[in-house]
Amino acid sequence: MIYASRNWKATETTDFVGSKYQLTVNGEVEVRRSNQTPKLSEADPQGFNPKTLILDLNVETNGDVGGDVLEWRTVNFTKEISPRQYDHVTVTGETDEQTIEVEVILS
Repeated sequence: MIYASRNWKATETTDFVGSKYQLTVNGEVEVRRSNQTPKLSEADPQGFNPKTLILDLNVETNGDVGGDVLEWRTVNFTKEISPRQYDHVTVTGETDEQTIEVEVILS
């Protein structure tokens, strides 16, 4: 099943001393049931371009039957990385494929 998604953002940040780098990916997914939760995970295998991180979006159903609802739920993914390890992030899986440029924010 394909879910609508929007407002994707990928940022590379550092800690205060600039020694640890972290990639954070955020977006919103429109779920159809109250018991659905969107999740992002690294695709396996990754693609041929090592500068593009590929993430799979899956919508998990928790517990019993949830009520009908159409609402946007936030989904997050965080990974410790090397400096400038990725230029782009591609989100695929249970949504239309989207590629986001990584924004670098240094402390």
